[in-house]
Amino acid sequence: MIRSATKKDFPVITELLRTNNLVTSDLEGENISFLVYETGAKIVGCIGLEIFGKQALLRSLCTDVNYRGKGIGYKLVEALFSKAKKESITTLYLLTETADTFFEKRGFAAIARESANSAILKSRQFIELCPDSAVCMKKEFAL
Repeated sequence: MIRSATKKDFPVITELLRTNNLVTSDLEGENISFLVYETGAKIVGCIGLEIFGKQALLRSLCTDVNYRGKGIGYKLVEALFSKAKKESITTLYLLTETADTFFEKRGFAAIARESANSAILKSRQFIELCPDSAVCMKKEFAL
């Protein structure tokens, strides 16, 4: 089951991300929301959306290592696409060091990092949290 994360979910989300070497220092910003994938009462996957007007960053897609290969990541991305469209997001960006092929299959295209929207370029993800070696990707939505 996929649902919106609540404040009580953040310790579990943080631990899941830390275990998988993903950034956790800015997760509770006011413009960041998460979806979680639960099996039973256990959160086994998450994905974040950081909104900057009509632009947004896809953040922190992660699946527990014991649940990989079951399509959870794909389902979380599709749920995030639906959420982004409901929020009238026109463009989603992301930075990745390991999953560019996964995201290409979901409609993202690699772009030059400096060509991202100016609000996105000013995000902590772009300025300080993700290394310059991360691939910048973009997906546009028709409203």
